[in-house]
Amino acid sequence: MGWSLVGLRAQRRSHFVRGTRCVEVSNCRYLALYSPRYTMLPALSSEGLVYTKIIVGPYDGDSFVRYIENLVEHMNPYPAPKSILLMDNCSIHHVEGVSELCSAR
Repeated sequence: MGWSLVGLRAQRRSHFVRGTRCVEVSNCRYLALYSPRYTMLPALSSEGLVYTKIIVGPYDGDSFVRYIENLVEHMNPYPAPKSILLMDNCSIHHVEGVSELCSAR
């Protein structure tokens, strides 16, 4: 719903700010509405995107283990292409089960 001058289309602007969506109600008033955050984990190779998963909210240990389970299906044993998995020192990378899934493949 909205209003505009006769002959002009009503416009709606929205700005995404840190997990909330602010909708312009009138010229200078904003109404904050709940909008969930999304997290995307991509797996990249020199050829491009190998696998990606987008979830609502942040990744935790269990969701990361499920991500790795699906990712290893798209990877190959060493020394074939797409056989090396690099991760940084993020705490969810040290969850029990991640190392076993990677080395079992």
